[in-house]
Amino acid sequence: MKWILLAVALGAMPALARRARDDQRVLLAIGFLVGFLPFFNVDLNLISDSSYRGDTRGLEISLVDLLAWTLLAALPSGRRWPYRWIAPAYIVIAFASILSAPRPEFALYGALKIVRLYVLAIVVERAVIHRLGPSLLKGLAFGLVYVAITALDQRYRQGAMQVHGPFVHQNGIGMTADLVLPGLLALLLAGFWARSGAR
Repeated sequence: MKWILLAVALGAMPALARRARDDQRVLLAIGFLVGFLPFFNVDLNLISDSSYRGDTRGLEISLVDLLAWTLLAALPSGRRWPYRWIAPAYIVIAFASILSAPRPEFALYGALKIVRLYVLAIVVERAVIHRLGPSLLKGLAFGLVYVAITALDQRYRQGAMQVHGPFVHQNGIGMTADLVLPGLLALLLAGFWARSGAR
């Protein structure tokens, strides 16, 4: 079933990318979702090994990946990719480490995750260049609101002493707030929302 879902999603991506190129509202919606969906665990584990305790337990593709690839296809290229020498060299080293790993499949899962994150970084940079920054920021802001709501529910309704929000570990809340809030606050103080027309 998961392979059928993946085939359907991949088949729908070109049509969605064409629609996004023709309709600005669709493009903005995809930008919003790329910022919002990382707060949810919407992953398709094509190959999974739950016995491994590392950060990547299989071959994963998330809904964020699919939307990011769609956004990459919808936006004009124009510029060279960021870190075009350092990042590919790092990725090559990551894949080369597979050869000496005690469990090569675990090293492969980690290397593929690095590729996924690099593609996401490319998409975010290109989205900001093409004025989708406000949509991405809205997604992140709404994601933080969702984190706060789930954490408050876990603490005061469910009675949990250590809340983790939508993440698998409680440290995810602090790390997310540390990464997202300062940037949003700085842009707010700089008047970014008023200038960009974001409401």
